[in-house]
Amino acid sequence: MTGLVSPGTRKWWILAAMTGSNALIFLDQSVLPVALPTIQRELLFSELIVQWTINIYLLVLTTFALAGGRIGDILGHRKIFTLGLLLFGLASAFCALSQNSGMFLASRALQGLGGALLIPTAPAILSKAFPSDQQGKVFGLFLSVGAFFLSVGPVVGGFITQYMSWRYVFWINLPIAAIGFLLTFISVPRSAKKIETFDSFGFLSLVLGVGGIITALMQGKYWGWTSWPILIMGFGGLFLLALLAPIERKAQDPFIDFSLFRRSSYTTANLCLFCIQFILMLTVFWAIYFQKILGYSPLVAGIWSMVASSPIMFVGALSGHLFDRYGGKLPIVLGFCLVAFAILWFVIVPVPDSPWLLLPVVLPFGCGVPLIIIPSFTLFLKGLPHHKKGVAIGMSTTLRQLGSTAGMAVFGAFYLHQMDKSGSQVSASTSINVLGFCITLFALVLAWTLLQKNNKAAE
Repeated sequence: MTGLVSPGTRKWWILAAMTGSNALIFLDQSVLPVALPTIQRELLFSELIVQWTINIYLLVLTTFALAGGRIGDILGHRKIFTLGLLLFGLASAFCALSQNSGMFLASRALQGLGGALLIPTAPAILSKAFPSDQQGKVFGLFLSVGAFFLSVGPVVGGFITQYMSWRYVFWINLPIAAIGFLLTFISVPRSAKKIETFDSFGFLSLVLGVGGIITALMQGKYWGWTSWPILIMGFGGLFLLALLAPIERKAQDPFIDFSLFRRSSYTTANLCLFCIQFILMLTVFWAIYFQKILGYSPLVAGIWSMVASSPIMFVGALSGHLFDRYGGKLPIVLGFCLVAFAILWFVIVPVPDSPWLLLPVVLPFGCGVPLIIIPSFTLFLKGLPHHKKGVAIGMSTTLRQLGSTAGMAVFGAFYLHQMDKSGSQVSASTSINVLGFCITLFALVLAWTLLQKNNKAAE
């Protein structure tokens, strides 16, 4: 089937297929929060189930993303990528057909599994299709398209939810997945397989460890923080994660290469990425806040969410310029300062009299995030040997997703606790923003300290 496209244009067909899959992931992530209040009302979800609809996807994506990359290396990237598209498309259809929380959560978990196969294999396919002197431009386009769909997703979700049905939020994934599947099948050649072993112990330790801790955080309020299931999952998860480092150092083909953390730039950059992904989970509650507290329609809530995410398309180039000229410290610290200011404004003005008073929240936040993410990516890749870049990116992806799922669990548990305590959604919303502000200040100090040490070491 790959003979249907000419060798001269093959790489551009491959780029179209990979970019479409990236758009699918980003669009799905950004349309759902705006539709959640409507889904909750129609399917009678509790507040906990609403949070699980986001976190079950993130949890599966976190624990399987690194495995997806490893399996792709072993069995072939094209095979695993197309399997990921198939799973994501089927899961989207099941989400659209769901009539209860059980089916919806299971479908979201399957979506996470599909995403875990897509995210690490797409860059590997692109890097093989294009020569090294074109990869910077190609990956820039690949990420820019994803950023565009991340920005417009809330408006798309708001429009569909308000004027059609929230179920079409998931139905739109099917044609995108189908086109991506077809383009991949006709353009991407079969990938070479590697003779490697799959580190089952490392994989299971990560899945059970992270899964146990996140489930304990999410369910602690309902099962009791001192109940045996919560204690076993929480401390058992910590124990399994603690075992990873000593065991993985002895593995033939380790699931996680801990030697990368000896590089201070890699550790610093990934801690910054973990922190900002953690903090970003506040925006899930902001999408709910716009509708439940401010009374905005899904479309208007989507527009405000788009305003918050759209600066990534414009600030990305600025952050790269600042990194090239001044290093990572200036843009990353400036980014955390802007995020801290935005969250503090939300705390000071919890219910604004005018919609324009939301601009000091959404614009600084939207500008701060790319100032952190893009220089951090550049920082951890800089100086890495070529043969380590694949596993380094896979580990960084896992850590970022871990930040997301941990942030959702912590903010969600705190939100539910404050709701029970005060009975007020305004109070609960303000409380999690106070928590978010404190975490952002901690991240700011941590980033400043570590980047200062990196600069001194480089001198």
